Amino acid sequence: MTKFTPELLALLQNPPLHKGESAEDYNSLLSAMLGDITPHDKWDWLLIIMLVNCIWEAFRYRRYKAVATNLQHNVALKLVIHKT
Repeated sequence: MTKFTPELLALLQNPPLHKGESAEDYNSLLSAMLGDITPHDKWDWLLIIMLVNCIWEAFRYRRYKAVATNLQHNVALKLVIHKT
C-alpha cells in the first residue's frame, strides 16, 4: 500500500460532485472498486480514482438524460392534450 501524498488526499477528499449529488454514494462506488482492486502505488490510486470518476460521470449522464427525456415527454404530452 502506498502512503498518501497531499495530492492524492486532495483527490480523495474532493470528489467531482455536482449540487445534489451524494458524497456517500460516490464513496460507496470508490469503496466497491477498492474491494476488487488493491492499489500498490500512487499510479494505481490515480487510475482507480480516474476510473471511478468516469463511472460516476456515466451515471450522471444517464440521470441527466432521463430528466431531459421526461421533460420532453411532458412537453409533448401537453401539446397533444391542448390540440384535442
